[in-house]
Amino acid sequence: MTSVLEATLAELKQARARSSKIIVAWSGGKDSQIILDLCARTFEEVTLLHLYVIPGLQVVERAVERVRLRHRNITGVLYLPSLQAFAAVKEGLFRDADAEMAAALPDLSRHDVYLMAMAEAGVDLIAHGAKKADGFWRRRYFYLTRGWEEMIYPLKEWTTRDVFGYLTAQGISADECLPDLNVSMRSILWMHDNHPEDYARLLEFYPYAEAVVWRRKFYGLAEENTKDKQVKAHLKGKGHGAGSDKAETVDPRAHGGKTSRAGGPTRQETEGGEG
Repeated sequence: MTSVLEATLAELKQARARSSKIIVAWSGGKDSQIILDLCARTFEEVTLLHLYVIPGLQVVERAVERVRLRHRNITGVLYLPSLQAFAAVKEGLFRDADAEMAAALPDLSRHDVYLMAMAEAGVDLIAHGAKKADGFWRRRYFYLTRGWEEMIYPLKEWTTRDVFGYLTAQGISADECLPDLNVSMRSILWMHDNHPEDYARLLEFYPYAEAVVWRRKFYGLAEENTKDKQVKAHLKGKGHGAGSDKAETVDPRAHGGKTSRAGGPTRQETEGGEG
């Protein structure tokens, strides 16, 4: 942790020589909380950039209030729609397709969105909490954005252990960090269960998202992961093979995700149909 933190601080110090102001791409998640904490200690002025899929969520506003109390040099907050929001409208995701609206929306790249934020804030530097450890897709992202001189990734070499170590050392509770707030199955259920006012807000823009909640009600997917593990442990203890008739009835994913004889959900249903 010490060596990777020293390298990060050195990179931020070098960036501080370029500008006293910075925009922090902030989602409220663990990585963005850390990059905000580090930048607030390094730069004179910090602007938060929050890219949303669902605008006006109260859980986001409360999180913004908390970080503004912690970091007094946050001078502004920008809210811009993310590319996911544009795609959801254009493709009719959990909402009726609107060809006229889709045609009116501009075709923007992620870089375009960042350039818009810099122009609005009058700042020419953005810090992002992306890490190589996030996965192959993130490494590809680094490759594709290698020419974006205004972007810095101070946490690029950090591991998950480094992240939790820093949060603990700085007294930042993981409970304060937000999950991904989008129109994924997991996110919709999280808002429904924990923040009903934001779930209602979600339905204003994506009215058919309630199908996810009804699917859980009918198929019992609320504890799907836990139950799946319990079933497998039970079958292993009883000596039932994956190909047995009983295993096929209880575990709907025991045969490559095919629907079970008991009428359980398929793999696409349990994973929200995402690729």
